[in-house]
Amino acid sequence: MDIIVKELKPINEILLEKLNGEVIGQIPVKFVSNQSRNFDDIDSLEFEIPRFIPSQIGKISKENPLYFELMTERVISIDDEKFIIKKVKTDDDKEIKTVTVYGYEKKLEKNNFVMSNMGLSLLDKNENDEVESFDEWLYKDTGWHIGYVDDSVRYMENGQPKVRIQEDTKAAYYSFITDTIQEQFCCVPIFDRKNKLVNLFDMDSFGDNLQLILSRDNYIKSKEVTDDSTDIVTRLTLEGNDEKCIVSEVNPTGFDYIEDYSYFMEIGEMSEELNNALIKFEQLTIERTKTWKDKTAKRETVRTELSNKQANENILLAQIEQYENIIKAYEDLETETETYDFTSYENQIQILKDEQAQLSVEIAQLELEYSNLSNDIDKLNILLRRETSTDEKGNLLFTQDLLNELKEYVYCDTYSDDSFIDANELIKTGRQQLKLKSRPTTEFTIDSIDFTNRLIENRFRRNWNGRIGLGDIVALYDKETKVETYLYLVGWQKNYKDNSLSLTFSNKKTNKDSSKLISDVLREAKNNKKIINTNKWLWNNQKYNKVSTDLISDIDLDVAKNPPELTDTKYIRSITLDKTELNLDSDESYTLTATIVPPNPELDEVFWMSSNERVAIVEGGKVTGLDYGKCVISAVSKEFNKSASCIVTVGDYDETKDVQVTGIRLDTKDLLLDKNETRYLVASVVPTNATNQNLSYYSTDTKIATVSSEGLVTGVSNGTCKINVVSTENTKIVASCLVVVTQKEVSLKYENIKGSLLIGDDRIEHMKESHFLDDLSVYAKSKINANYFSEHNIIDTFPSNPTCVLTMLGINDLTSLGILYYKSLLDKLLIKYPSKDIIVIKELPVAITYKNDIYDYITTNSNIVNFNDEIEKYCTEKSIKTVNVSAGLTIDKLLNTTYSRNGYLLTENGYKILRNNINSYVLDVLNKASEEPEDPIEDDEKGKLSVMRQKIVARAEEIVQLCIDGKAWYSQYNRTVDYNKKQVIKSSYETIRSQKKKKTYKQPGVGKWGFDCSSFVGCCYQAAGLDFMKGLSCAGGTIQDAAKEHNAKAWRYVDTKFENALPGDIVMFANDDVKLTKNNMFTCDTHHTAIYMGDGYIAEAIGYSSGIQKRKRKTNSQWFFFRLEELIKADKKISDIPSDNTKGDSKEQYKNCFNETGTIDGKSYIYRFQNARCTSYGGDDSSGCSIPLNLGKTCGMLNVPYGTKVYVPKLKGKKIVDGHGKSVTCNGIFTVNDCGVGMSDMDIYMSTYSDSNAEKIFGNPIRSDIYVLSWGSGYGTSWSFTQSYKWAYNHGSLSAYKTAFKYYISGGGVLINFTKFKSDDKDIRNSKYWSILNS
Repeated sequence: MDIIVKELKPINEILLEKLNGEVIGQIPVKFVSNQSRNFDDIDSLEFEIPRFIPSQIGKISKENPLYFELMTERVISIDDEKFIIKKVKTDDDKEIKTVTVYGYEKKLEKNNFVMSNMGLSLLDKNENDEVESFDEWLYKDTGWHIGYVDDSVRYMENGQPKVRIQEDTKAAYYSFITDTIQEQFCCVPIFDRKNKLVNLFDMDSFGDNLQLILSRDNYIKSKEVTDDSTDIVTRLTLEGNDEKCIVSEVNPTGFDYIEDYSYFMEIGEMSEELNNALIKFEQLTIERTKTWKDKTAKRETVRTELSNKQANENILLAQIEQYENIIKAYEDLETETETYDFTSYENQIQILKDEQAQLSVEIAQLELEYSNLSNDIDKLNILLRRETSTDEKGNLLFTQDLLNELKEYVYCDTYSDDSFIDANELIKTGRQQLKLKSRPTTEFTIDSIDFTNRLIENRFRRNWNGRIGLGDIVALYDKETKVETYLYLVGWQKNYKDNSLSLTFSNKKTNKDSSKLISDVLREAKNNKKIINTNKWLWNNQKYNKVSTDLISDIDLDVAKNPPELTDTKYIRSITLDKTELNLDSDESYTLTATIVPPNPELDEVFWMSSNERVAIVEGGKVTGLDYGKCVISAVSKEFNKSASCIVTVGDYDETKDVQVTGIRLDTKDLLLDKNETRYLVASVVPTNATNQNLSYYSTDTKIATVSSEGLVTGVSNGTCKINVVSTENTKIVASCLVVVTQKEVSLKYENIKGSLLIGDDRIEHMKESHFLDDLSVYAKSKINANYFSEHNIIDTFPSNPTCVLTMLGINDLTSLGILYYKSLLDKLLIKYPSKDIIVIKELPVAITYKNDIYDYITTNSNIVNFNDEIEKYCTEKSIKTVNVSAGLTIDKLLNTTYSRNGYLLTENGYKILRNNINSYVLDVLNKASEEPEDPIEDDEKGKLSVMRQKIVARAEEIVQLCIDGKAWYSQYNRTVDYNKKQVIKSSYETIRSQKKKKTYKQPGVGKWGFDCSSFVGCCYQAAGLDFMKGLSCAGGTIQDAAKEHNAKAWRYVDTKFENALPGDIVMFANDDVKLTKNNMFTCDTHHTAIYMGDGYIAEAIGYSSGIQKRKRKTNSQWFFFRLEELIKADKKISDIPSDNTKGDSKEQYKNCFNETGTIDGKSYIYRFQNARCTSYGGDDSSGCSIPLNLGKTCGMLNVPYGTKVYVPKLKGKKIVDGHGKSVTCNGIFTVNDCGVGMSDMDIYMSTYSDSNAEKIFGNPIRSDIYVLSWGSGYGTSWSFTQSYKWAYNHGSLSAYKTAFKYYISGGGVLINFTKFKSDDKDIRNSKYWSILNS
């Protein structure tokens, strides 16, 4: 019978290619000499290619055109499978090249995988628990993906994804897959070169049992079989993560090792008595282990209940003690004539003592049950240990003689892997490892013909079809011992010259030397004892029960004639709800009733909470269903931690079913970035309750823009690309964001900082030693403060003419004295360098643990923030510039050994980031300083705002600027509700907790001032003396209730757009499922709030990724506004604020514009714009005012009042048919209903479908005269171009305004001649800005 190897397929086509895929030529199949494949090795082929090929006639040989094209690192494509040439041997005598190629996975040997202190799963990413997906990393770095994965490889027994901790991993991807992944996940990796996939199969299930038996005695005689017991192991000690993975706690024997003597039992080496004892012990162990696990689980349940009751007893005892202290305090005040009645106190103490006595009985019962279970478990531990195990009659299974005999078969080894944090998982993996190690390695090679001939009896091969593949199983039979050994096919080699095939079998699915296991490497690493932040690793839903033991707060002792009566105590001892389960539909409500013991209607000591406000919200007990799902509604008492809960199910929710991802929502569809500018792209899955929330990001052109795994987009170079966001559940679900990157083109005073003086301490000295500052004059020394340079007269040695002067000090100057030293140093530098730019680089945050407390750095970082603030104030007084260079050096990075050595000093990667930041940010400050822009011109209307509004807007601008300067950020956990009581963000992760759920967010703002959306708005209003929002939340209706109390006026955005809104008004955001009407704005559900800033801008605290910003954002019908009665009254005092939406007499305002009149096509006009630039737009955008969009009949124009009618002769009669099929013929007359865009004089609404459709209809921008037929009276604010430039300059987005300037200047400055802007723009050509704009 001919053997067919499954992996050995006929070769049809062989192509020689370049690495870029360009085909060079085709190689004849006949030149293949041999091919081989082995487990744990890369497939190889060998070619013998002659220089000359005989012609068909056979007389004249032709030179092989590919002979000289054969060279290393070129690609051989065999039927679409890629191989790479690694060896070319040339025999000049025979004129033949022998070419050896390897599977394309060979390239993975040159791509490094680096990870530190992170959890690694094969496919499942979990940012909350810091678990990375290996598939994402593999694809990002190599272009390969993880393909098929057996469930037993991917998941644990409880259905959770397997996670392995990678402490300090740096290895080639190929070796990491074939060594670490194979070991840690107990799998066999198979590389699919055609599709660039790595498939992972369970080590035990990979391969088929062919039911074939070979005769061993024939091979023994011919010495073709090798048996090697050098590394046999029967007792394997297991070591995982020291702090989490303790094997002895979950191993029924109580030992940290497992054993397997099956090999010696099979071959009959042991005595019959020992053999029988081992068999009996194994049978009894199975049942006893089951009982042990059940009792251990029961004991854990009792332990938890006991801990809770003990905590409650401690609380009761604390209450009793406090009441007794009150009585004692009053007794000390008693006199002969003045006594007190303590009856109510004594009654209350008795009630509490009765309750404590009952609790003591329950605790005693639990303690007894716990003790009994512990005794049962201890007895089982004895029975589960071989030395003390007995049979059913109580007789010892192993005599001392048998135990002594067993010692001869004990071979010890250790399997150590710190990546394991689940002891049960480690035991499971350990058993698989022991299964491989517990018997000698048997290996032999045989040709295919002998293989078929030496099968024992035809009956064993009757149904075999001759197919065999890697991992398939056959049996080797030893007639003498009558023992069968299972063997795996671990390799084969095909020789095409003589058409022979040889097969290699082994009883282990690996050819690796078992003495070189990864456990040895990990064991060496453990000797260094790295410190791990155990708070980070909550892998695989491990839960640690924590019982609150907080005591009641001190009772204020009010010395009075009589102590307060305690008939109705204010302290709640129990809470119950009228329902424990509740089913609601979306928008359906039910009011839960809480019963409090003892009752007290005068006090509101119960607060309500929802575990998932996406599913249902609660207000005063009223529960409202919002979205499909399940959550827990709880009534909680703060004093004694009493609570009652109700499980709420909304809709037809089935928690056993996964919710599929149907789409991805982005916060923006396009981004305009400057080179090196960064911006977070915020993405979320649709629906919001989808089971798999994981997304991956990638750029279509990393030369233009890159994106991190968290969605941080960075501009790299000029051009356009897309950032695609993909669902990991379904890669066909993709959302795209268009990214346009431009580079600022400005004339710079400083091209670089080469030759500058840099003064620093520890970090700068270390950075200098690492050669990152070789182009600067550096003066730095470890463990010194700023006074060191003055005290030792080192300032005198500084260079006389540096490019500029930089200081970076602080870690040793955080005290008040240190700040004085720093200020003194700056004064001396000003004297020494009066004409030089001096830049103070703010001190960076740290993550160093001075007191072996992982969170100790929070205090240090708070001191650093205060230090930077003090120095910045001083620098402002002295006109010294400051700069923040902490971008990319967050706490996360400082805790990562890839970037930081110890949380303070950096690694090479960290110093690269720091040096790049110093270059870019210092240059930016220097060049901005050299341009000396004037103060931005205020909007004409700003001076007409009430003082209250000006204060609100100023406070909003102040907080936004704090965020820009790196001093403030978004936080729900540490939010500032009182602007005078600064709340500092304390943790790099914020967990928003509820009764049974939590969600953790990465917090990039550690050490900064914290605000969420409602506290931001509240602090802004606090500036105007309005504390009405203090402590309120945007959810739950509390803001609406407060606004109603202040007689606020409310209106919807859809009714008036921004026409009625004034800077300082509150913007509210109704939930998406709310149908917003004119009557429900005070009662509807909301999720966000902001401050209106004027001109379509809002200021808001957005989220953990975006911080606090002032921006324009896409509006929708869910927006509405509040205006408090206090603001309405203040507005009425400003006489020149119009009461309606008009801005006075437009003719008076624009009287100097009416310098030309006439007629055109029979139409009278009152003003003519010459040679204006006209463009088009489309889509479903909102109008800028109450005049609705009208296809082919409305337009936007800069600085022209809404309602103005204009005539464009060139567009008269133009036919429009848009992408929705809507058709209209233009009459050339347009109504202005928007402020237009900065790159054109007139932007015409040409399509209801899209911008691109409008451009297709309209064609290229045109130049045309525009005739004003009548002026409108609508009020729409616009800036002069000088104002626009200054705003753009200060916000780093010059490109659009630069383009607009060029168009206007080249066109004669059409619209900038208005009276309103004449003073601003009359000298625009001679402006100092023009040299920059025209560069």
